[in-house]
Amino acid sequence: MPHKQSEKPHSLTTNFSSFRHFSVFISLRLSVITELVTTAAMSKNMPPVHPCVSFLFIDQDKVLLEQRSKEKSCDPDMVAIPGGHMETGESQTETLLREIREELGVDALTYHYLCSLYHPTSELQLLHYYVVTQWQGEIQSHEADTVFWSKVTDFAPATEADKTALKELLRLQAEGLF
Repeated sequence: MPHKQSEKPHSLTTNFSSFRHFSVFISLRLSVITELVTTAAMSKNMPPVHPCVSFLFIDQDKVLLEQRSKEKSCDPDMVAIPGGHMETGESQTETLLREIREELGVDALTYHYLCSLYHPTSELQLLHYYVVTQWQGEIQSHEADTVFWSKVTDFAPATEADKTALKELLRLQAEGLF
């Protein structure tokens, strides 16, 4: 289902020609910030920040979730929003597209930046959330124990980061942006 634009301009996107341009702008800025924060942490002997990308696949009123493997070092055996670590030199968009192919076996066609949140787990992660509204291929679970659809309003996130990202998605949906 195609992404629909809001009839009224969103206060944050007024100076941008579209929500997509704003998403790209913010995504690029966050890549720079992530690199600066990671470099600063390393220079002060602080624990490193591990940048990751998470993706909310949306199909009408449903969101795709994963049951993480018990063998995962981060958040084992948890129901969560799928995602993965950024590789060195990789942009958020490159990570998003790679992780979607690796984990779900599909290609994202339409996606938008949602928000970025810290997630302290066995490592400190900076999760960059994206909303995917169109994809090509049949979704399959390649890394998680299973993936499944849940009504957005029925999903009770186990982590604060997923909880906040879901609230932001619902807020933007109420404004007609997703």
